[in-house]
Amino acid sequence: MPEGFEPERYLAHERRRLGDKARYLLHTIHTQSIFNQRHRKDGVHLKAEYLRKIMGRHYLGIISDLEGHVIEVDRVARDGLSNRYRLAAQYRAARVKRYVPSDSYLIPKLIERRAELQESPTCPTRQHLLEQLRRVRVDLDTARQMLEGLSLDGERFAASESCLERLNEQEWFFSADRFGRVHHNVTCLKRELRACLRVDGERLIETDISNSQPLFCGLTYFLWEKNQGSFAQLWTEEAFDSALALKEENLEQLILLKQQIQQSTTTSNPTTLPLRCAGLHGTNNDSLKYLLLCEAGQIYEYMAQAVGVDISDSAARGEFKEQVYSELLYAKWRDFNNPLVQAFQAEFPSLFHMILQVNHRDHRRLAQWMQRVEARLVIDGVVAKFAEERPEAFVLTIHDSVLTKPDDATYVRDLFRQEFGRFAVHPTLKQK
Repeated sequence: MPEGFEPERYLAHERRRLGDKARYLLHTIHTQSIFNQRHRKDGVHLKAEYLRKIMGRHYLGIISDLEGHVIEVDRVARDGLSNRYRLAAQYRAARVKRYVPSDSYLIPKLIERRAELQESPTCPTRQHLLEQLRRVRVDLDTARQMLEGLSLDGERFAASESCLERLNEQEWFFSADRFGRVHHNVTCLKRELRACLRVDGERLIETDISNSQPLFCGLTYFLWEKNQGSFAQLWTEEAFDSALALKEENLEQLILLKQQIQQSTTTSNPTTLPLRCAGLHGTNNDSLKYLLLCEAGQIYEYMAQAVGVDISDSAARGEFKEQVYSELLYAKWRDFNNPLVQAFQAEFPSLFHMILQVNHRDHRRLAQWMQRVEARLVIDGVVAKFAEERPEAFVLTIHDSVLTKPDDATYVRDLFRQEFGRFAVHPTLKQK
C-alpha cells in the first residue's frame, strides 16, 4: 500500500468497514502500473466484471468515494475497452509498505486469484522461462544505492523500489501475452539495476540486439510484403520462413547495398547512399537498405544525420530513439511536416507506406506484429534451442534480449547468429 493511505478518511460512513477492498483497488492499480508499463502514463485498464468479482457489489461505491482524492478514473468503457485508473499524484510518488488484509470476503478471493496467476503456461518454452525466473535473486542493498543515484521522479522511483522489493521477496509475476512476449519481474526492472541480479551467486550477462525495434519493423515489412499487404495468412512456421527468405532472393542487390553502407560508415555523410532504386523481385531496394542499416546497428545514426541531429553522446542518442518510436513507429498520429517523418518517408518509402497502412485504424497493430516476430525469433527460436541443449543452464528473456550466466554468454550469442541466420539476417549483437 502507498504509505499514508487510510481508507476510512475517504469512504462513506456505510462503507468504512470495506477498507480492505479499497486497499486492494489501490494495490491492483499500483501493481499493474509496474508490470504493464505501457499503461503507466494513461492509467491501467480494469474490467468492471473483474472488480465486482474480487471486491463484491460495493465496488462502484468504493470507486466513487476514492475518485478525485485517491484515484483518477478515465471513463472510456466502450467497444470492449474498460475504464482506466491511476493513483492520484501524491500516492503515485509515495513509498509502499506491505499490508495483510483481514476481510473475510476478500481473503478467499485473493487466494483464488493468486492461484490463477501462478498457473504455469502451457507452452514448454515459456514454462521453462518461468522456472528460470524463480532462480533470480537481487543484491538489494547495492540496488538501493544505485536507485538513489538515478535521476528519477517520485513516481518512477517508487515504482522501481517496489519492483526491487517484490523481486527480493520472491513475489513472482509472470505473464505471456497473446503476441508471444513474456512479462515478469525482470522485464519491469530499470536497465541500470540489472547489474544487481544474481543466479547461484553469479552476475548475469545480457545479450542484446542493436537497433532491435527498427530491425523487427524491417522483418515485419518482409512478412507484410510477401503476403501482399496483409498479415492474415501468416500464422504457420512455413509461411514465416518463406517470407523472411525474401532477402536471399535479392542476394546480388544486397551485396551491392552492403558494400555501399560499409563504405559510408567511414565518411562523414552516409546520406549520399542511393535511396529509391527500382524494385527487384517485388521487393523495393529501400527496404533492403533499411534492413542492412538495422543489421549494422546504424539506423539511428543514419536518420539523425538525415535530419541534422547530433547523437554522438548516449543521452542524445536515447532521446532520438524515443523520438523515432513516439513520432514514427508507434505514433497515434503523425505530423507530416515533422522533419523526421519527412526524412523517413523520403529515404524508406516502402517502410513508411507499410507503417501508414498497418496502423491506419489502430496505431498499436504494427507494434503487435513486431512483437510476434520478436517472440518467434528470440523465445521460440533462441531460447527454445538453449533450453533443449542446456536444460540445466540459466536463461531468461527481457523481450528482445537474453540473460545468461557468463559461461553461457558465447553460446547464446552463437544461437542468436544461427537462428537469425536461418533467414539471412545478421544483426549486430552486444553483450554487457
